[in-house]
Amino acid sequence: MSTFNDPAAPFIRNILPSYVTPGSWRPWDPTQNCPSGYTCKEMGGQSFGAFSCDELRRIAVEEYGFGDILAGIWCPYSTPAAGFVWNCPAGSYCPNSTTSIECPKGKFCNYKTSSLTLEGGAMPCDRCKAGVQSRTQSREQLITSWVIFSVLCLIVIIRIVRRYFSYNKKKVSRALAIDSIMKAMKGNDELQRVNHKREQEKYSKLRPKLELIAERLRKIRNEDATDSSPPQHDIFYISKSGDILFDANAFFDVIDQNKDGVLSFTELNEVMCLGEERLSAFIANMQARMPLEQRATHLGTVSRETFVRCFLDALADAANLEPTLLEAARLFQEMVAEEAGNTPTSRFSLRTSIKTSMSTPRLSVPYERLHMSPTLTSFLSDMQIYGIVSRFKKKQREEGGKVGEISQEEFVEHYPRFLREVMRPDFTTSLDKPSKSEGLDV
Repeated sequence: MSTFNDPAAPFIRNILPSYVTPGSWRPWDPTQNCPSGYTCKEMGGQSFGAFSCDELRRIAVEEYGFGDILAGIWCPYSTPAAGFVWNCPAGSYCPNSTTSIECPKGKFCNYKTSSLTLEGGAMPCDRCKAGVQSRTQSREQLITSWVIFSVLCLIVIIRIVRRYFSYNKKKVSRALAIDSIMKAMKGNDELQRVNHKREQEKYSKLRPKLELIAERLRKIRNEDATDSSPPQHDIFYISKSGDILFDANAFFDVIDQNKDGVLSFTELNEVMCLGEERLSAFIANMQARMPLEQRATHLGTVSRETFVRCFLDALADAANLEPTLLEAARLFQEMVAEEAGNTPTSRFSLRTSIKTSMSTPRLSVPYERLHMSPTLTSFLSDMQIYGIVSRFKKKQREEGGKVGEISQEEFVEHYPRFLREVMRPDFTTSLDKPSKSEGLDV
C-alpha cells in the first residue's frame, strides 16, 4: 500500500458511493507507476487516486445491470501516462484484470478474451499455434500452401497437355466432322427425308412377307388371349401419315412363348412356316450378321438383340415367304364373302372349310374379284395381281377347265406358287403385257 499522503483523499473517500467495496480505491502518487489491477487518473498534476479494475467490472454487472461488459479487461503495472483500462491483448486471455495468459494451441484468443470458452471469446482454430495473434496463416504457412497449390496446378496442366496431344488427331477429326455437320444443317431435313424414303422402300419390298407374318401373329394372339389380356398393337401396321411401321421387339415378345429371351427353332417356325432346311439357313443368315462374340451359344436359337437388328435383312435375303394352304383357303373364303356382299364378323375354322369344301356346292370367284380384294391390293400392285390372274387363266386353259372364274381347289393349290412367282424382283421386266384383244379384267 502506498504511503503517499494525498490531500484530496479524505474528500474522495467521502464522495464514493456506498456500494463501492472498501479498499477498491487507494491514494496514488502521480510520480509513480500505476499499480497492477488499478486504473489511475490525475488532472492538472492533482491525483484522483487509483481505482480497482475488477471493482469496475463488478459494479457494471451487479450495481448497474449492464452485464459483464468489462470482461476481458487488463490493467497491468504501467507508467503514469498509461494507467488506463486496456483490452486483453490478442493471443492471450485475461481471467482478471491483473493476469494475462497465453492462448494455447488449437485456440484463437482475440482482443478482450476472458476465458477459453466461446462465451469468453476464445474460438477453435486447428491451425493456430499457441499465442498466435491472427487467424490468418503465417508467412511460412502461406509459402507452403502456395507451393503445394502450384505443384497440383502443374500436375493438372501436364495431364491436360499430354491428353491433348495424345488425342489430338482424334479431336481434330471429330472437330472436322462436327464442322461438316454444322455446314450441312440446312440440308439435314432433306437427308432425313432420303433416309426415311429408303426405310419405307425397304418395308415396301418386304410388305407381302410382313403382312403374312402379322396375320399369323394375330392368329396366335387370338388363340392365347384371355378376357384379362391387355390390348396389343400389331407388329406391322400403317400409321395415319401412311408410313409403314414394324415393331421387332413386339414381334419377339409374342413368339417368345416361354419368355426366356431366346427364340427356339420351334418358336420361330410357328410364324415363319418354313421347312427345316430353309429355316436353319434363315437363322444362320441372322447369326452371320452379328459380331462373333454376340452370337447365340446354342445352334438353332436367336437372341433378342440378333432378332431385332437382323430379322428384316435376313427376311429380305430369304426366299419369298409363302402362305400356307390354310391361309390361302381363308383368303379365298374372304373373297367369296366379299363377292356375296357379306363381311365375315368372326374367324371360322379353315381346316373345317377345306374338309367340307368337297361336300358343299362348288365355290368360285371371278377373275375381277382378285383385283378388288382388299387383302391382295394392300400389298400387291395391279400388274402383280394381273400376273396371278394370267397364270390361273393359263393353267385352266392347259387343263381344259372353266375360264373366267377360279374355284377354291384351284386357288388353294396354285395361289402360293403364283404369288411367289410375281414377287420375284425380275417379274415386271419378264411380264408379258396384256394384248389389246385380251385386255385386263377390272
